[in-house]
Amino acid sequence: QPALKAQYARELEVFVRRYRNHACIQAWLIGMNILDRDSYGDNMTPPFMGAPVTPQQAEKSRSKAIAAGVDMMHAIDPTRPAYAHAAGNPGGDLAGGNQYLNHVPIAEMERWPSHWASNGVRPWVADEFGVPYTGDFALKHYLPNGTQLDNRRVYFAQTEFAAMLYGDWAYGVESEEMRRLPNRGERDPNYPIEIASNRYLPAPAIDRFHGDWGRRVNRAWRTWQVQGWVPFRPVWSGTGVGISTTDESGRAYRETLQPLLVYLGGHPDFFTREHNYRGEETVTKSIVAVYDGPRAALDLTVRWRARIESGAAVAEGSETLRVAAGCGVLRPIRFTLPAVLEKRVISLSIETGGSGQQLGVSDTLTLTVWPPSPAPVKRSARIFEVKGGVSGWYSSYFNDTRDASTRILVIGRRALASMKALPFTAVEVEQGLKVLIAE
Repeated sequence: QPALKAQYARELEVFVRRYRNHACIQAWLIGMNILDRDSYGDNMTPPFMGAPVTPQQAEKSRSKAIAAGVDMMHAIDPTRPAYAHAAGNPGGDLAGGNQYLNHVPIAEMERWPSHWASNGVRPWVADEFGVPYTGDFALKHYLPNGTQLDNRRVYFAQTEFAAMLYGDWAYGVESEEMRRLPNRGERDPNYPIEIASNRYLPAPAIDRFHGDWGRRVNRAWRTWQVQGWVPFRPVWSGTGVGISTTDESGRAYRETLQPLLVYLGGHPDFFTREHNYRGEETVTKSIVAVYDGPRAALDLTVRWRARIESGAAVAEGSETLRVAAGCGVLRPIRFTLPAVLEKRVISLSIETGGSGQQLGVSDTLTLTVWPPSPAPVKRSARIFEVKGGVSGWYSSYFNDTRDASTRILVIGRRALASMKALPFTAVEVEQGLKVLIAE
């Protein structure tokens, strides 16, 4: 429609002329939430993030409309990239999507952009990205066929979700008000609201989860050199997006989104998280530094120190790093653990200075050191696992038996998924049956 196209071009021009002299603007959006099902869904999946646009995608009407909008924007301002929000790979100069990955395990989230970092051919941004939205902790009522009974009625299961990570601690910090919170029918079921007073209830378990998620995932995605993201972070108080220092997610965002990011990572892969060692083992970790600031480069001195829980030094040293803007550096550090006769805890810490001033960027990692491992003693167990499961390592610890009187039961994840009923009862557990469910 020529009239609509002319109106759109005029809106672009007015918008750009109003804001173009702001130095903070890195790119122009030509449309919001394009959300083409094929390209948008692919662009959230690691193998397709930042991949070339396929001929089939390029021929779609939405892709052609995006290309026309990008051309219009380039004609007004050829100095900046232009792209469409959440349009997938056909999104213009940048590929991007809304990354609501919700309860994907944090360790998997840390690796999510790894394929793009090695194989992507186009810049990629996460248009909306952040800690799991509070509504993700709500369970809704569904029939077995997937039909939702009532969209307004939900059960807020924040404690159950948090317990998957933190165990009994999550139940211990749940307030009596939260336990009594009934299924609700208010307009916004995404927050635990005490109806009578319209007051948001405290949820320390989710607060801790948001903090852990924000620190670990933000660090990893910056290290993978993801071009950027909008830090979508629903504040627990219900005030919407924004950065706060009053909760863990706010503090995590402020710590990890500064121009200079320095932290302790694994080696050789920075995202690995080995924390358990035997005495006299050699520990190798990485000092990870990422700089996205205004200077051409930063010269850093990173001092590291490993101390046992008594305060005695196990090892220490310093590393000199030069980090160019828009780049990252991984520097390995190594030390040997002491021999121990019982479980001990070691704190590994770093403190960063440089360029003639103390920058004050620090991080701490806790390591657990165990005595030498005794030879494994095989026990009899009933093992339930499907072909192709993870049962290979079971044979090192268990002898498989069908004897119903055996007091150890091992269930693989795939076998569990196919079961219509559990092969044990609560009474058997109370009577001493030990059950191992392998992830």
